[in-house]
Amino acid sequence: MGREQISYIKVKKKDGQNLIKFIRELNKSILNKRFKIILENNWIFFPLTSKTELINEIARYIKNKIDFDIILRDAVKNPNYKHKTLQDALENKIPEKFNYLIPKSYDIVGNIAIIDTNNSYSTSSITKKDLITLKKKIAISIIEVNKNINSVYEKRSEIKGHCRLRELTILHGEDNPETIHKE
Repeated sequence: MGREQISYIKVKKKDGQNLIKFIRELNKSILNKRFKIILENNWIFFPLTSKTELINEIARYIKNKIDFDIILRDAVKNPNYKHKTLQDALENKIPEKFNYLIPKSYDIVGNIAIIDTNNSYSTSSITKKDLITLKKKIAISIIEVNKNINSVYEKRSEIKGHCRLRELTILHGEDNPETIHKE
């Protein structure tokens, strides 16, 4: 599997700090923090977000101030990047037409996350195979976003019995549904 190609703004090393200053002046967030800034010879490559209108606005603002090019190249992931939201973690991992299926909330009990997919996924626009893949990607992303989560389960039944338990199915992580929860 090849690396992901994204847009970069290429500036001379001496103009790197000026570019950052201009971006801050406009108060726009166009740098993609998921990827590393690349230094090659006398050039700095700043990774850009996919927001074309913002990129064009910055380009118009700096066109007479510094020399730059907007290019497409292989991206280098930033290993220190931490997603802030589940939607952010799933961006470009699932088709946009399925974004409405991303759960708005999920239960966290100790180091386990529990998602309820019964209501969210009642749609005929998705195949069973795609649904399984989607659930897996959501589960992986929940673990990425929450550093204390080791397992993601799916609710399979309502709470029942004297001990108020429910049936769960593992989606991703350790298959150990026991955890410590303090109130």
